[in-house]
Amino acid sequence: MTAPLRINLRDVLAVLFGVLMCWIIYHDFAAKRQAREFCATVSVGDPTNGILERALAAGADRRHTRWLDSPQIGRLPVTFIGLTMFERHACAITAAGGVVTERLVTRID
Repeated sequence: MTAPLRINLRDVLAVLFGVLMCWIIYHDFAAKRQAREFCATVSVGDPTNGILERALAAGADRRHTRWLDSPQIGRLPVTFIGLTMFERHACAITAAGGVVTERLVTRID
């Protein structure tokens, strides 16, 4: 005869905490992957027309993805957010003369 299974509350909380941490890490990696994949679709020399619309269609955060200065001469951080606001990854696009001059994947937080 076997003893009944005893579930300790501390063990349950430890398992739940571990699952939560894995979920947070997964979403952080997903945001980084989205930023990297979007950056791969933009090349230096591409026209800036339509980049913002493509970024929003790809799932970029609407509040943090906008042209700073102007689409002709400016910067566009295409921001993807993980599970929390502290997991922001971006494809930072710089433009001059209406064309992309630089693109870089970066972590904001």
